[in-house]
Amino acid sequence: MSFQDPTPANLATELNTLSLPATAHPVTVVLVATGSEGEIATSATELAADGISQAFPLTQLPDFKTATLIPGAFETDEPQAAGWMRFQDEQGDVDIALTNVSVEGTTLGGCSSVSGILTADIPASQAGVALELESGATTLGALAGDTGPWAIRAVFGGGTIDFDFEALPDD
Repeated sequence: MSFQDPTPANLATELNTLSLPATAHPVTVVLVATGSEGEIATSATELAADGISQAFPLTQLPDFKTATLIPGAFETDEPQAAGWMRFQDEQGDVDIALTNVSVEGTTLGGCSSVSGILTADIPASQAGVALELESGATTLGALAGDTGPWAIRAVFGGGTIDFDFEALPDD
């Protein structure tokens, strides 16, 4: 995942560094496609109870939104109200809330891989989120500057994963 303009430059630099490890996956895009119709949710995931698949944390469930599907591509029809990114800093997991989450992607290999763009806002309420970086302790607000919300944009690539749909609560 690579954060780009309009993401505030200092914040983008540090989030890019936190995104570098091969085990890092700040967000998971879950696309449920049935024919030409789809639903999509984008947020942080964690290892599910089965120890194999991924699941959205029950305290951070995103809302699924309808998705436009065309052969080899998809996009959200309207922004997802809330989601999360999860990074590993020097102390452990750091969750950053997102609002107005949109994603678009191009798929390859029968939808086994994706190249996409995530856009969202980080709400001002996240300014105090502490980050323990190699360069020292700081906060999201200190890196982002000014006052939020902060618009972000990230390009990403990924592949298919096992997702635990059984872990989602019934509507």
